[in-house]
Amino acid sequence: MADPARAPGALAELQSWFQAALLAADPPEPGAARRVLAAGGALDPRACLDLYRTSYRTRLIESLRTTYPALRLLLGDDLFDRFCAEYLHACPPRSWALARLGDRFADHLERHRPDAHLAPAARERWIDLLVDLAHLERTYGEVLDAEGTEELAGRAERDGREQPPADLPDAAWLDGAPPTPAPCLRLLRTRAVVHPYLLAARRGTTAPDRPRYRPTHLAVSRRDYTVVLRELSPDQYAVLRALPHTATAREALGAVPTARGARWLRAWTVAGLLTPPPAPHHRPLTPPRRPARTPTRERTPAP
Repeated sequence: MADPARAPGALAELQSWFQAALLAADPPEPGAARRVLAAGGALDPRACLDLYRTSYRTRLIESLRTTYPALRLLLGDDLFDRFCAEYLHACPPRSWALARLGDRFADHLERHRPDAHLAPAARERWIDLLVDLAHLERTYGEVLDAEGTEELAGRAERDGREQPPADLPDAAWLDGAPPTPAPCLRLLRTRAVVHPYLLAARRGTTAPDRPRYRPTHLAVSRRDYTVVLRELSPDQYAVLRALPHTATAREALGAVPTARGARWLRAWTVAGLLTPPPAPHHRPLTPPRRPARTPTRERTPAP
């Protein structure tokens, strides 16, 4: 790069210009490149910038391909790469970590859909499917990187704390402190049944069937470092969403029958979706230690 003292603007402006030049659909004019960049051997400043632009954009798109393999399969390479290029131009990277590059991709697709001006009921279902799949793939990666029940169990073991049992009595579940969602749990509603397609695409063993259109409620969690997708009923979804915001599990269950709700809570805890409330402290069964007697505290036996 040329001497910053001779470059127009402050350092922050120069950095913004360089990022825009890398991600723009067309490279800057040769004169602008010469004012900011130095030549590189046999290459003039414009050629140096073009070389860097190509490698930089290729690396970013390759990262998005890794994050969204199912969406790439559904769209095909050419259309997927075109969407990626539009996304990178509209939402330049904000973090040094490539894992965060696609955080806004699903929102970008939703915001720039060609039928965004129509009422939701009148929009193209095919685009709904694409956006839902993008949201699910982003959630999949987030859960994979999040703290899970594996770390919680290991921490409890290191601290010498015993994990509370999963088969607590109904009263403890319903009227005491409610269980809390595991750190890796994410809840998602989709307009199409996209989770079987995602799993089949990631396994890569057979060509997945095209997703069907049906409102779906999902719990995305992790078990033994493997992401698990579970379809929920609307009532189950509502209970899991309510648990972090209620004082007791009974309050979160609402109109759900007690026996059914208790079964859900136990099953979700065993599956690692929920973290049980802290177990009550139990005193050891050894008799209490009596204070040593002194002559002044001893009483004279009655005659």
